[in-house]
Amino acid sequence: MPLTAPALKKRYADLRSLVAEWDPLGLIDAGSPQDEYDCLVGPVFRRLEDGESPERIAAYLDAHIPEHFGLAPSPTLPFAQRASAWFRSWANAK
Repeated sequence: MPLTAPALKKRYADLRSLVAEWDPLGLIDAGSPQDEYDCLVGPVFRRLEDGESPERIAAYLDAHIPEHFGLAPSPTLPFAQRASAWFRSWANAK
């Protein structure tokens, strides 16, 4: 069953918070706005919905972040594992 619009908005906000906490380039800590990494949230969410493994999500991040931001990110696998666990926790509760 598809998520309702309010539920999808909540999930997006939750994942956005996880990405901001990870802060792969230290931009949030340096004072950038909380939406600095929004270009990652939608693609990561779709990959989680598609059941991609943390390793595949990390590979996507390792390729996309330097291409988009011009800098290599902090380790991506721990974040991808955390995001996958987060996704499973609420997906299993539906």
